Amino acid sequence: MLGHSPHNTNPKILSTMQLPYHPIIRHRSSYGALPLDWSKLPHYEDIVFSCEVRVSRQSRLRVKALVFKDGKAMRRFWKVSLERPPLSTDIVAVCGENSTEITYPKEKDKPQRPSEMRVDPRYVCVLGFIEGFLTPEYITHESVHAAYAYDRRVQGKNHWPDNDQPEERICYPAGIIAGQIIRKLHKGGLFRANR
Repeated sequence: MLGHSPHNTNPKILSTMQLPYHPIIRHRSSYGALPLDWSKLPHYEDIVFSCEVRVSRQSRLRVKALVFKDGKAMRRFWKVSLERPPLSTDIVAVCGENSTEITYPKEKDKPQRPSEMRVDPRYVCVLGFIEGFLTPEYITHESVHAAYAYDRRVQGKNHWPDNDQPEERICYPAGIIAGQIIRKLHKGGLFRANR
């Protein structure tokens, strides 16, 4: 999600999709990072299921998936606990990327300062779902958003079997993320394939 850095009062912030190059990546300080213990966040009691998935066993980067009892609970948690912009009332699944793109204005007679991407050191994104809407369509859709967030973070450095096909940088992680979420939801009794 986009937001202003507490350390910089005058940056121009752009979406990562608008930039044709890879910016400098800086990890957020503990101030801007998501917590290790999510149970201490306000409104955590509205979460009926929580899991983390990784694209590879070696990766420190995770995707956090949360299932809420209803839409009101998800919207409240998103706004209050995660401090994100409010969600529309018709949203039943969401992906919030954990990076902020910061570009700096060009100063006269100085070289252009490279942009920065402030990132969470652990989580690429947070996925939110509503109990009762845990269908393959929603899980796959949000997993594709998570795969794009993951690819932006690793900047294409993963080596997939079909590396000559650019879409594989998204397809492999999307399949892995969706598969892990579905398996964990099934194990937790929240997902049935015949929905």
